[in-house]
Amino acid sequence: GALIVADDAFEKVTTLMGIGQDEMKSAITRKLVKARGEELVARLTPAQSRDSCDALAKEIYSQVVDVLVCKMNKRTYPAHSVGRVDQAEAVKADEKNMGCISLLDFFGFET
Repeated sequence: GALIVADDAFEKVTTLMGIGQDEMKSAITRKLVKARGEELVARLTPAQSRDSCDALAKEIYSQVVDVLVCKMNKRTYPAHSVGRVDQAEAVKADEKNMGCISLLDFFGFET
């Protein structure tokens, strides 16, 4: 099965995520299999563990991008520039006055 050697990078990641190192190691190197009402823990191969790490990294990246896009959309929203705080009020005002197109391109995010 796969093994993870705890190093500085792994420690930093688990600290930032607020997850214990043992919990993260288990999540990346094992999977829970449910069969006939029983739960079994199966060890992942090194290749499966790499895939698990890649999936985790993509999800973290996706979540970070979602937060950034949301914050940028709020900042570039026309109502923000005139000082309105109430988003619903801003939408109504903009529907009457003008439209807005905001564009954000993250190169390579599609892959």
